[in-house]
Order: sequence, then structure tokens, then C-alpha cells
Amino acid sequence: MGSERQKQDNEKALVVSFLAHKQWSVRSAESARPPSPDVLVSAQVEGRALRFGVEVTEYRRTPDDRTLASEWPRIEARIAESVRRRPLPCPVNGLVSFASPPRKSRSLTLADELLGIARLHADRAASGGNIRLTDSHFDDSTPCCQAYVRSLRLCWGEDAVNLWEYNDAFSRSRPAIWEWVSEAVQTKSQKFRCYSREGLDEVWLLLASGGVMGPARSANTIIAPCPFLAQAPPSEITDLCSSSGFDRVFIWNAEPPWAVKLHG
Repeated sequence: MGSERQKQDNEKALVVSFLAHKQWSVRSAESARPPSPDVLVSAQVEGRALRFGVEVTEYRRTPDDRTLASEWPRIEARIAESVRRRPLPCPVNGLVSFASPPRKSRSLTLADELLGIARLHADRAASGGNIRLTDSHFDDSTPCCQAYVRSLRLCWGEDAVNLWEYNDAFSRSRPAIWEWVSEAVQTKSQKFRCYSREGLDEVWLLLASGGVMGPARSANTIIAPCPFLAQAPPSEITDLCSSSGFDRVFIWNAEPPWAVKLHG
């Protein structure tokens, strides 16, 4: 009973935080049980007074997501200390996208390899350019990069401050993230047929990412804007959402806060 109540409270909190982010004035929000959607809301939405239900589904962090988050501060600290002892010819920012999380025993070696690659390409600094290396560029001289890194982006220029980041959204590949969205919409679409719409103007679906689809980040600081805000969702995703039965479909990331409308 306690876990069910906690689940309901969490779903309601996600909906309320999403609506606050959208600056839609909420008059009431209450948890509900089937056949109603998870949360029933009365709010002022885009100038209209609406009574609507919100079905909520959450992305759960995998062990890989958690391992990567715990190892990154060690990698970042190692790079920072190495640069302090032996400065680069010119500051560089690095963005690492992982294919899989590094083992704890290999994290520091991976940090050394990443910085070594930056030193190798330091001639790019003169032109203020950048370079993107994918897994096909790594060889036996960089075994940890071969094993764990999907791509490495190095950027020189006025904004470069020896800042290294990783993208935890794309430690899982972009197709895998959209695969989750697709599966969630299809699953909730089947459940949609059982909902009661009595007294409701609309029924929404809220896909809560739980921070996994957040932006690139350093150990303590959000750096880059979320990639989902910079490009349109794949057409097959928007088509799926349009035929799902839901009046509106959103992805919501509470921390840091951002939202993407997929339908409605």
C-alpha cells in the first residue's frame, strides 16, 4: 500500500512540475485509479480552462547509467590534474559519448587516453577548429577508447576552457532512447482504450525521462542544452503519437527542466 501511494505521489509531482514549467496555472491535481488516467487535473492551458487526465510513464535508469555517472568525476578530475601539471598548448573542450561505461579499474587509463588524443590534435587550436572522432578512429594505442567510447568531440576556440563533459543521454544511443519512447507510447496506447473519459476534455501522455535524457554535464554543472530541443523528433515517433489516441504527448525532464511536445 505504501509503495503504491509513493508511486501516485511521484506521478502527481511529475505532472505538477511539468505544468509549472509550461506556466499553465493549476487549480487542482489529484491521483486517480483505473479506469481513470494516473492524474486528474484542472488547469488553465493556453488560455483555456481544461479538465484533463494525464497518464505517466517513467524511464528507469539502468545499472550502466548509474555506473557512468559515478565514474565520470574520477575521469574529469584526472584530466584536470594532468592539465594542471602539464598544460596543453591551448585550452580545449571535450565531449565524450560512451558506448558502455568504463570499468572502475580502467577509468584513469581512459582519462589519460582522452587527454593524449587532445594533445595529439593540438595543432587544430591554431585555427580555432574542432574535430569529432568516432570508434573507428581508435586503435590499439588507445584500448580504453576502443572499448568504451562511441565518439569524442574536441573543440578549440574562444570558449574553450579545458572543460570535459560526457553526454549521459547518449551513453545509450539515440535510437535506443527513441525505442523507449516508441515502446512506451505503444504500451500506453493499448491501455488508453480502457480509460474512462467521463468529465474530461482531454487525455495526455507524459513520458518522464528521469534525467537520463538530460544534457551533457560535467561533474557538477549542466553545460550543453538538451539535444532533443535542437531537432525535430523522428517522423515515425510523431506518427505513432498522433495515432495513439492521446490528445497530447510530451517528454518531460524535471532536472534540469525541459520539455518536448511530440503530439497535440
